[in-house]
Amino acid sequence: MEKVSIVGLGWLGLPLAEKLQKDGYDVQGSKASTEGVEQAQALGLNCQLLNTTLDLSLRNPNIKALFSCDTLVITLPPNGHHGVKKYASIVAALAKTAEYCGAKRIVFTSSISVYGKQANIVTEQSYCEPITDSGDAVLAAEEALLVAVKIPVAIVRLGGLFGDDRLPQNWLQKKTHFDHPNHSINMVHRVDAVNAITAIIAGNWDEKQIYNVVVAMHPTRYEYYNKVAVDHRLPLPIFDETELARPTRASYVDGSKITRDFPFQYQGSIYEV
Repeated sequence: MEKVSIVGLGWLGLPLAEKLQKDGYDVQGSKASTEGVEQAQALGLNCQLLNTTLDLSLRNPNIKALFSCDTLVITLPPNGHHGVKKYASIVAALAKTAEYCGAKRIVFTSSISVYGKQANIVTEQSYCEPITDSGDAVLAAEEALLVAVKIPVAIVRLGGLFGDDRLPQNWLQKKTHFDHPNHSINMVHRVDAVNAITAIIAGNWDEKQIYNVVVAMHPTRYEYYNKVAVDHRLPLPIFDETELARPTRASYVDGSKITRDFPFQYQGSIYEV
């Protein structure tokens, strides 16, 4: 039975672990708090306590067991308790530990924020020029990871995640003013993100891979949030009229490569009911 270990059983990592376990994988995971470990274990998952800033000693048998796997999935947000400045070094250390313990492949959940503002359609070959601190941290982590290990690495650049408790109608209830009305939406439902990562783990690849995971629906922010507001009978969002008057439309991120390389198709809509 193929063993998959997931560092970070959070909002994305937890349903990924449940999906993989249902599909027949031997799954282990980690959480940074005792409470989080207990919650994961209550769902029937094998979960270890792992503080990524402290606990990478292989003298701990639980840590060694976690990293002794076929595929390691690293799904930690850059703004976690470790902080953005340490993020790249922590991701690299996790990968090196797994490689030392015999892992054959690594999957790293990154973000399309690494691309920054682009003038053309964005593909996996596009130049990366992040414009946010978190985007800088994620790109630095990608680069550090690829230098740290010699085993194959798949980098999964996720669009804006939504689903479950993270829904656009909830965002509209919390704020009234939105910026960048002419920027394109680049989003992906959590279910699609989980299925995309599962397809990559199940696939055959033996070298570095990069995949954008973004559903092929790209209205402008103005179009999108106005439709969501109307659909859910909420007050219309307020955009800056000066920005709105500018005719430019931002590029969008193309997430189609993964559908050509693996038996994976997007199922979700950006208009979650």
